[in-house]
Amino acid sequence: VCAHARNMLFSFAQSIIQGLTSTEDEGAQLSALSELNELLSISTEDMLASFPVETVVPLLVSRFGFTTA
Repeated sequence: VCAHARNMLFSFAQSIIQGLTSTEDEGAQLSALSELNELLSISTEDMLASFPVETVVPLLVSRFGFTTA
């Protein structure tokens, strides 16, 4: 994956993380989820290899109220 695509993915991921961590702004959370949906639907496996899963998944779990055992 070229450097430009990695930079775009990093920027998208930062925007998603920022939106998911917005505790007061439900609009920002919804926007982040829409961005994540778009990213996952158009990205290739190679592009997603550098996606910060370890950061985003716990945020999603906490947003939806899931608990881990």
